[in-house]
Amino acid sequence: MRIVFPLLAVAALAACAPQGPDAAGGGSYGDYLKQAGSGAGASAGASADAGAGGGQIAATGLGAGAGGGGGELDPNRPRGGDAPAGIQSHFSNLEYDDKGNLISSGQTDNHAAISDEQDFNAVKSRVSIQQDAARLAEQRAQYQVINPEPLPARPSNEGPNLADYALGTTNNVGDKLYNRFNILGHDAYLRACARYGSPDLAQEAFLAAGGPKRDPKGLDPDGDGFACDWDPAPFRKAGK
Repeated sequence: MRIVFPLLAVAALAACAPQGPDAAGGGSYGDYLKQAGSGAGASAGASADAGAGGGQIAATGLGAGAGGGGGELDPNRPRGGDAPAGIQSHFSNLEYDDKGNLISSGQTDNHAAISDEQDFNAVKSRVSIQQDAARLAEQRAQYQVINPEPLPARPSNEGPNLADYALGTTNNVGDKLYNRFNILGHDAYLRACARYGSPDLAQEAFLAAGGPKRDPKGLDPDGDGFACDWDPAPFRKAGK
C-alpha cells in the first residue's frame, strides 16, 4: 500500500501537466511554438472582433490577418473608396490650373494633400509636354543666383573685441602672467567687479583701461589677464 499511493500521485500530476513539444506523438520545439502562437493569435483576433462588434477591424481583414499566423494583412482587404470612411483616400478631387500647378485640394477636412508631380502618368493626363516645358522655362527664368558679399568691416570705435582677445590667449583662468599690487585686498576686488553687470562687461572695461598688462581698476588681482571671473573658454571652443 505504501508504494501504491506515491504511484497514484505521480499519475495524477502527469495527467494535469500541459502537453509539451514532444507530446502527442512527436514534433520539434519550433513546431510547438508555432502551434502555440497560432492559437494565441486566433484568440486575440476573435477577442478584437467580438469587442468591436463586427466593426472596422473585421471589415478591413485585420482580425483575420492576426488569427492566420505571422501577422500578415489580408491582400483582399478593402482599400481606397471601399475602405471605411475614416481611412478613405482624400486626394481624388485635386484641381490644377492650365499650367499643371495645384490650386485646390478639393478637401473640407484637415488632411494635407499629397502632390503627384513625380507620377508621369498623372501629370501627362492633365498637362501636355509643351505646357510642361513652358512651365519649366518660366521657372528657370525666375531663378536667381545671389552671390555672397564680403562682411562689413567692424567699426574701430566699438572698444575691445573679446573674441579676438580670447583667441589670442592660451593660459587658463588663474595662471598668473602679470604682476599685480593688490594692497586693498579681496573685498576691494569684489566691490570693483560689482560695478559691472556681467564678466564680459568687466573684461571690456579691463582691456579698455590698459589690460592685460595694466590693471588700474583692480579687476584682475591674480594677474591671469581675465577680469572678474571672465572665462575665454567659450570663445576658444567656438573658434576651433
